[in-house]
Amino acid sequence: MSNHVARRRLAVLNWQRHVGLPFAFAHILHLTLSRGRKVYRDVFQPSEVFAKARISCLSVPVIAASTDSAAQLLFLAPQHRFLRLIRG
Repeated sequence: MSNHVARRRLAVLNWQRHVGLPFAFAHILHLTLSRGRKVYRDVFQPSEVFAKARISCLSVPVIAASTDSAAQLLFLAPQHRFLRLIRG
């Protein structure tokens, strides 16, 4: 993760905890998520809306390409990984 991205995430995190909002975070790296949760809980300040720190996590896979056929081609690798996972 670049320093710019890390600084931007920390700025958003700082704003969220300052105004007492729940922590919403999306990233593929579990270690970054764990560290983000800890920082958020450590610095959370209760608000009228949320008395305690609340964390929600949602992961949505996205395949993006300039054409549908290119996107379908990009989707083959994760699709095959999933098939190997469920078939053993």
